[in-house]
Amino acid sequence: NRPAIEIAADKLWVSDMELILEKGADINATCDQGSTALIQYARLRYTEGLEMLISRGADIHISSQKWGTALHAAASRGFTEGCKLLQEAGADVNQVAGDFGTALQAACSGGHEDNVQQLLYYGADVNLQPANGKYGYPLHAAANACETAILDKLLDEYGANVHLEGGMYGFALIAAAAGEWPKSAYNTALSLLDHGADVSAIASDGIFISAIAAAAFENNNDLLKLLIERGGDVHQAGGKYGSPLICATIKTPKEADETDDDDTTSDNCFDTLLLHGVDVNYRSSGRYHTALIAAAYFDRHDYVLKLLDRGADIRISCDGPYRSAIAAAAIKGNQKILEKFLEMNPPNQLLDDALVESCAHRQSTSVKSLLQKGANVYARHPQLGTPMDALNNSQPDAYNSDDESDDDSDDDSSDEDSDDEDVDWEGDGKSIAESDAESVSDVPDEEGDSEEIKIRKLLEEMMQRVKRNPTIKRF
Repeated sequence: NRPAIEIAADKLWVSDMELILEKGADINATCDQGSTALIQYARLRYTEGLEMLISRGADIHISSQKWGTALHAAASRGFTEGCKLLQEAGADVNQVAGDFGTALQAACSGGHEDNVQQLLYYGADVNLQPANGKYGYPLHAAANACETAILDKLLDEYGANVHLEGGMYGFALIAAAAGEWPKSAYNTALSLLDHGADVSAIASDGIFISAIAAAAFENNNDLLKLLIERGGDVHQAGGKYGSPLICATIKTPKEADETDDDDTTSDNCFDTLLLHGVDVNYRSSGRYHTALIAAAYFDRHDYVLKLLDRGADIRISCDGPYRSAIAAAAIKGNQKILEKFLEMNPPNQLLDDALVESCAHRQSTSVKSLLQKGANVYARHPQLGTPMDALNNSQPDAYNSDDESDDDSDDDSSDEDSDDEDVDWEGDGKSIAESDAESVSDVPDEEGDSEEIKIRKLLEEMMQRVKRNPTIKRF
């Protein structure tokens, strides 16, 4: 629901705007999101339109849900002239509104140094924490944007407090560690540490609760090493992902940004944490609980091997969407990793749970491998029921926002079956292979069969085999 005057501003139609106003339109009319023509002109950096509306008495204090006031919008877009016009017209430089909370926070986030200086000149409060500010404080916004020059100005000239907590990252050091550009994030974090930031500070809330975890997630290895040298704890866990090792597992090493002078990611955070003696079986809160579960889910075959070499335990099971490393590999169809786990003769309960979850997530290749290994076709999962129950019910929502940032693919892990191997199904002194000429791997896949049909055939065939061999111990 957008008034004509706001649409005209969005299209930069000044002549139409003047006509609409002459016909009696409300100069402060807002759309559903609270935006006005003045806010639109500020957002679009349009000086002529801004001057015209201010001269006609537009209310400069009205705020929209996203952009805040016209001053917030101008500051976020680096519109220095617009900021000056609005401040000279009496805009409140510390008004709290919009996604960024204050105009200074918006300018810091965008890296607009001239706007920052201008807002500070007009009395912007560097330590004002708005309740709805995305970053909490201007210092945190500058840190996450890796704007070291702005950050140093706030600290050295205007008394920004490096220890204040707020916003989506908690502390400025965590915000810097979560910065997108490795070298710039390193320099920003170094400046904060030199100004007294606590490397061990734990955020009470946020995506990451420590700078170590944030650096590991971004695979900023040089920064991770710096934080460890300054006393950071490699086991600080919490937040969305849990431990730093899990954070390092989720993202694969990325190329250095083209704007960086040198490559700060020549080696990776995962290996660095292992070298510093991190406990590979450390359990934490979060979505994945252990590094092995995360590695299995994201198909990090090389990471799985390294974790297993250092004693990672495939028997660890947890509550949550991914109950074990075996289940995580199975429901994602990461066959190469699943086969590795199955070679290690995992406990029957883990096999059974993974079978049911594979059925629920329609992973026929995983179902076949698990049945060949001895998973119980009549197993009962605490939430999903039997394998056939899981197949008959609606497929669970498998959406995971972490998958969107995972652009790594491993062609080697696609569909590797073990049909050629002899699988012994232990019974009372004999195997199913001895008593039944067919095996689950003999079930034919008709061309064009859906995953659900393939799984149903596998389950029905296995149930028939069990009926023909009722003394099998496993069942």
